[in-house]
Amino acid sequence: MLSIPTPFDLSPAIGWPVHVIGIFAVLLAAIAKIRATGIAS
Repeated sequence: MLSIPTPFDLSPAIGWPVHVIGIFAVLLAAIAKIRATGIAS
């Protein structure tokens, strides 16, 4: 079969960066909260 890019093949390429950015945003938010509580206490 010829490797023709289909919406199913393109969706992971578009979805992965979104998931990675979301994971990093959650981690940064958690780190910021931990640092804020650490400085406050």
